[in-house]
Amino acid sequence: MLITPSEFMDFISRVAPLLYWAKFLAFIICITVVIGFIAPKGKRWWIVTLTIMIASAGYIIPDIIKLRERQVIVKKERDKAVSRYQTAKALFDEKCKTAGEKIYRTVDNVEGITLLRVPKPYRNAYAYDPMWEEAAMKQSTEYIISFLGVTFGGIK
Repeated sequence: MLITPSEFMDFISRVAPLLYWAKFLAFIICITVVIGFIAPKGKRWWIVTLTIMIASAGYIIPDIIKLRERQVIVKKERDKAVSRYQTAKALFDEKCKTAGEKIYRTVDNVEGITLLRVPKPYRNAYAYDPMWEEAAMKQSTEYIISFLGVTFGGIK
């Protein structure tokens, strides 16, 4: 049976809390046994109880402090991410206000348009040459249709 690293880490993440509490329970049992032998017979129950309460607090409180510190760090990171998002969103919204196509001038009674520089049609000969003349342009038919699509309602 082959275990992948992700399966192993999943297993460890599921077993780790159990190991923590098993270690805590073993710690409490050891304290109970030691105090049971050391303490006088009549006062054992309250000495054991008090010792278990103090030991439990000493065992759990450092972990709670670490958890609080981690929560503070995560909150700072989240706040930083939120502020970055808000800054980016404000910039995006500002750019959107002025974005889009602008029509500077319209002309009436136009029968057609003349493209002064129509790209050459793409041929397979250009397939391996990234420096061919029209490499950055669309194919010539798409280029011309892009003008006609606006005029004739989106012909593609």
